[in-house]
Amino acid sequence: MPEPTSSRVPTQEIMLLDLIERLDKSRGGRIAVHIHLSNLAAIYKRNNYIRIATNSFMANIANFEGQLFVLANDDLVFVAKGITVDTLRGPVDRLRVLFSEDPLAQLKEESKGLGFCTWYRLESDFKDLIETARQLYQQADKARLLQELQTGTDSNKLRGPIRPELLAKLEQTLSKVDVSNIVRRQTVCTLLDEQPPQPLFEEIFVSIEDLQGITTPGVDHVPSKGPALLV
Repeated sequence: MPEPTSSRVPTQEIMLLDLIERLDKSRGGRIAVHIHLSNLAAIYKRNNYIRIATNSFMANIANFEGQLFVLANDDLVFVAKGITVDTLRGPVDRLRVLFSEDPLAQLKEESKGLGFCTWYRLESDFKDLIETARQLYQQADKARLLQELQTGTDSNKLRGPIRPELLAKLEQTLSKVDVSNIVRRQTVCTLLDEQPPQPLFEEIFVSIEDLQGITTPGVDHVPSKGPALLV
């Protein structure tokens, strides 16, 4: 099941819109229900609540022919074939009971997105359904872009794996990077009797955190407990 999250690419919304567009010439015997979980009170919109509700609804519609879409805003859209609204109302009402304390679940109005769910009969409501699908996609894409913009205001907080293109860039950067300002040198000496200290060798330390900041800002690395000893 897709993990509910507002920041993911709106794949489900794209797939929903694509399906509705393809059903333009085969509307007969098809219905859809849009369950507005995004309109629930904040206390009921926790991830674990939404996950339980989605799993429950999936189990209740398992024997129906159709496709369920779990949207980025936590809404559910089920497009079914060969069943009636009355048949599907049972699973929807069982889902409604899970949120019976929320005022949304108590509303009887089920049109224009004002209630717990909105019903569509594709033969008569196709234009409304495709408009809803387009709005859901636009809203999800706008939310995603806004999240990326907000996150991108602080590049130091962006974290991600090293991708092949980033690895190639890292190799080029390392061949040109000047590490002189992040290198620390330490001479190791030996003391014999009362003679002056005798140098044995020189240790060179590089701060991994500083090196990461120069070469690959915004990429997660295995945490380091201290500087790296090079020599």
